[in-house]
Amino acid sequence: MSRRALAGLGLCALALAALLRPAPAEPGRRSWVGALGASLGGLRVVAANALYLRAERLEGLGRLEDAAGALDLLLELDPHNEAGTCFLVDVYARALLPQVRGSAARLAWWRAARGLLERALAEAPDSARLHLAAADLWLLPSPAVLDALDVAEPRRIDRGVDHLVEAARRAAEIARAGRRHLVTLFHLGPYLVARRLADGETEAGRGLRRELDALARRHGAVLAEVLFDAQAVPADLTLAAAWARTRDVLEAAEAALAPGAPAGARNRAREAAGALRAVLGPAGEDLGRELARALGGT
Repeated sequence: MSRRALAGLGLCALALAALLRPAPAEPGRRSWVGALGASLGGLRVVAANALYLRAERLEGLGRLEDAAGALDLLLELDPHNEAGTCFLVDVYARALLPQVRGSAARLAWWRAARGLLERALAEAPDSARLHLAAADLWLLPSPAVLDALDVAEPRRIDRGVDHLVEAARRAAEIARAGRRHLVTLFHLGPYLVARRLADGETEAGRGLRRELDALARRHGAVLAEVLFDAQAVPADLTLAAAWARTRDVLEAAEAALAPGAPAGARNRAREAAGALRAVLGPAGEDLGRELARALGGT
């Protein structure tokens, strides 16, 4: 097909997007073009790309509802388009959500975004990119919905870390995100292990610690290239080295909390946790507090 014909197809897609009504107050409604994607065959990708560019432009102009409408149409044309799914989730959960009044309505938009990702992951469960998007939705919600979400979803951090684990199982690097999933996982994962220990969820904490260790071995070369945090001591501490130290302390805490642990085990674990806190710096504060809570320290 000629370039002129391809350009014409793209223009047709843009015209369809321009005809869309603003996104409805009921999030997640699908547009009226459900069968169009199948009729386009292989040219669907061209139309989808044109709609993605249209959505980017509309978002840049602040026309968020129109951008959501264009992305909704894109997903009608190409339901497996991961970039379009992630973009629409971002528009729902971070751009449109804060404009809605009332915590219930904001939760509805957040859940609509979650629903988009759940449907996409049901079709593509091995997508590291979609798992990272789901992790971001759970772990980095808009401040406008954070308080309501913490009440409605008290295990949201667990859910987010679960998705980070799934992403890390599938890839060391993700398009447009690089190694961010690994960095976040090896900062937040140890905190969650310690929190589970403090909450008496020993088996769950041990299971996550073992999962992290397996992923650290799989991605060891990558973790050895990434710095843990600029305020760590030493400043060139890598994720790999930080995890090795953290793992030893978590294992010591598990052993100290086990029935029949030898006398003094908790004191030794507390000392190790304190030393770790000094090494990790501010990035290890939450981990240190949970270890102290688990071991009965301050």
